[in-house]
Amino acid sequence: RKRGSAHSRGYGSDWRREAAAFLSLPQNKQCAVCGKPAKVVMHLISIRLRPDLRMDKRNWRPGCHSCNAKEAAYGYALSASLTGESHSRHPSTRIGAMAASEPR
Repeated sequence: RKRGSAHSRGYGSDWRREAAAFLSLPQNKQCAVCGKPAKVVMHLISIRLRPDLRMDKRNWRPGCHSCNAKEAAYGYALSASLTGESHSRHPSTRIGAMAASEPR
């Protein structure tokens, strides 16, 4: 199954504008996880689990591409385990196994 475009997944011009403003704030210059320069907005609660929090800035934190990719992969595996969907597409079975062992 191919993932939709960024725009079709809710990352249109409103998202890009708000994310750029968020990352321009002095307190959001570094990744909240590793301290590298922040390039993306990460969601504290995965939008796969709570799509209604996509634009809620209380659910945002600054991130680098690497940490965002890791957390997005974990969020995908976790949401799959909670909803009963297959997470076999996930490249790391370790992350999939972690999500499957999370308390429900």
